[in-house]
Amino acid sequence: MGKANCTVKLSGYEEIIRDIEKLGGNAEKIISDALLKSGEVATGEFKKVIEEHKYTGLTADTLKTDLEVEHEAGKIVLKTGFDINKGGLAAILLDRGTPTNAPINFVKKTKNKKSVKEALEKELQKGWERAVR
Repeated sequence: MGKANCTVKLSGYEEIIRDIEKLGGNAEKIISDALLKSGEVATGEFKKVIEEHKYTGLTADTLKTDLEVEHEAGKIVLKTGFDINKGGLAAILLDRGTPTNAPINFVKKTKNKKSVKEALEKELQKGWERAVR
């Protein structure tokens, strides 16, 4: 499968996980669930942007909707965005611009969007509250 053009990585969380797990919670699951929720919100935002710029619909079809959280070498990773190998290159050109079209920077704007951050925060808070009860 091709690479997604937006990746969220969390690192340096091992000590926090140990502390939460001492309290009886599953920190990796809490973090994974929060990233997944945030990724779902981000994917919805990507879909809105790509629909506004729809020409053939091929790029919209490459939007990754089957999100999975991966655990890689001490990092929790969620890959969102478009599958470049299946026609998602147009999303990068739309985001970064071309010599004739200005960039719209929708990936950066989406990552910094309040709704995406709030989804992550709310899910983390719910998970931590369940863990310490």
